[in-house]
Amino acid sequence: MITRDINCQLVNSESTMDCLRNVSYQTFLDLDVPTPLYSYSFGPVVDGNIVEDDPAKLIHKVTEGQRNITTRAYMTGMTKNEGFRYLSSSVDIVGRIEQNVYEQTLHGFVQNNFGSNRIASGVIRDTISYEYTDWGSGPMNSYTMTSSLQDIITDHQWVTPAVQTLKQLDKAKMTSYFYLFTHRPRGSPNPRWAGPVHLEELPFVFGAPLLSTPLGVFKNNYTKADSHISLALMTYWTNFIKTGYVESFPDFLFPPFRCLPPRAPYVHICSISLLRQI
Repeated sequence: MITRDINCQLVNSESTMDCLRNVSYQTFLDLDVPTPLYSYSFGPVVDGNIVEDDPAKLIHKVTEGQRNITTRAYMTGMTKNEGFRYLSSSVDIVGRIEQNVYEQTLHGFVQNNFGSNRIASGVIRDTISYEYTDWGSGPMNSYTMTSSLQDIITDHQWVTPAVQTLKQLDKAKMTSYFYLFTHRPRGSPNPRWAGPVHLEELPFVFGAPLLSTPLGVFKNNYTKADSHISLALMTYWTNFIKTGYVESFPDFLFPPFRCLPPRAPYVHICSISLLRQI
């Protein structure tokens, strides 16, 4: 425990908090905190001040007219292969994964996220495997098993929470936008098979491809296509921050997220921006 490692494990919460307030930020940064598999070391907590209550409950109160808010706009999105961060050490250089590694990884994922009941976890594991198997390429194709695992982890850890939030916000009549970033930068340090991974949209949001010199930690070489995408993202983001809406280009629309049948719209950001359906 963190409190134990920095000698703040005291008899009650009040004393512990007083102790923690006197610890330098560098001490916290230097701590070696183990991260649970398929999870995070730290996350937001409901403290009654910054986070007043469970966000789902707060949004429900807005929907029911029990709570008023001044900000009624929201944007969220992710890169296509966020799940790569959990697989990079299990896959070879060309993107192949062994069947036993695939099965072990999926088993660990199910146990960590859905409990360790042997019968229930077995049913869940088999259902997930069936749903995400690329049957056209064969059930045990070493390349498509890698892609399947990336999709499983990305969908569970990023896509599902995002879409659940967007659906709640739509019920609350809030303007929301959803994007999927699928463009792989030319200078990405990650293997080509990984595609666009966690945080690789950030250089585009901050305009790094538009500059002739490195921008802070963004030191990659960029293409003309990269610069076009960066300009588009900067336009979307700054307009959204300023107005709460995303201004569309003449030949390209960025529609708000709506829970409309059969599928809700999202923006698919790739080499040539396209509007797709999810």
